Amino acid sequence: MRSIDVRALTIVAIGACAAAPSAPITSKRGPIVATGIPSLFAPLFRDGARWTFDAETTVGDGAGHHDTKPGRITCSIAHTRALAHAWLAELACTGIVADQSADGVLVATAAGLWHVETPLAEMTDARVAELAPTSMSIDATPHTREHTNTLSENEQETYTVQRGAGDSWCFNYGTNLGDERGWMLCIDAAKGLVGGSAFWSGNKTTITSFGAVPPG
Repeated sequence: MRSIDVRALTIVAIGACAAAPSAPITSKRGPIVATGIPSLFAPLFRDGARWTFDAETTVGDGAGHHDTKPGRITCSIAHTRALAHAWLAELACTGIVADQSADGVLVATAAGLWHVETPLAEMTDARVAELAPTSMSIDATPHTREHTNTLSENEQETYTVQRGAGDSWCFNYGTNLGDERGWMLCIDAAKGLVGGSAFWSGNKTTITSFGAVPPG
């Protein structure tokens, strides 16, 4: 595990086969099952998938003083659903403070992967169709990129994709809406989630890293 420099996260201001979700939705015409899910995302859409990592959290006060503590982080997939053209999964990670949370709903299509805060039960094909390419976390065929969305005159959010260790790819989200915060998740087609990091910056800066993440 490597610690990560907050500068690497503070962007704004600062070969597995796809397995079907265990409980596809049914209709009068029979099962509705998304097809063509990219293999890079497939391990994230399995009910009960679980990954546990050694972690390290550093808290700094902005005056050069910092305290680093080891810990453990477990991320899991609690529920999955299949729509006509998308797959959905609830991601939750314990061991990360709420201000750093990467919890949310993962939405995969043949085009890519999104991370949204809309409850899984409220996601529909119509809502998936409204997801903007500019808010996509990572493309189905990933490549290094960075994109910033302007939220208001002084507020923005940034999405970044970079290569991780081995065959993994990492995607970042960062925003200065309110306090500066952001997170990174690194995924591998054969292993699923392989690491990540998160930060929050208010009166103090808290940085947590776990598993395999790119050097800061």
